[in-house]
Amino acid sequence: MRVYISGKITGLDIEKARDNFFISEMNVRMMGFTPINPMNKKYLFNRMKKIPWILYIICDMFLLLKCTAIYLQDNWKDSKGARLEYKVASFLGYIIIKERWEE
Repeated sequence: MRVYISGKITGLDIEKARDNFFISEMNVRMMGFTPINPMNKKYLFNRMKKIPWILYIICDMFLLLKCTAIYLQDNWKDSKGARLEYKVASFLGYIIIKERWEE
C-alpha cells in the first residue's frame, strides 16, 4: 500500500522539515507500507526559493492521488497544505494513519 506523508513544511527550518519527513518515512516503512515522501520529490522548481505555495500543493496533490492512505505527522494541523491533503484523502475514503492519535 502506498502511503502519502503529510505534515508541516512552510514555516519550519528546511532541515527540520526534512528530518520530520525522513522519520515519518521510516515509520511508514516499519509498518510494511511504501512511503510517498513529498520532500524527496524533485520538481521543476526548488523548494528553497520563493515559489508560489499553490505550485507545491498542486504537485503534492498528484502524489497523494497515487496513494490509498495518508500518514499525518503530529504537526499536520499547523499546516494549511496538510489540512487540505487530509480533507482530500478523507473525501476519497483513504486510510488515515496518524503519527499520534488524539483522544
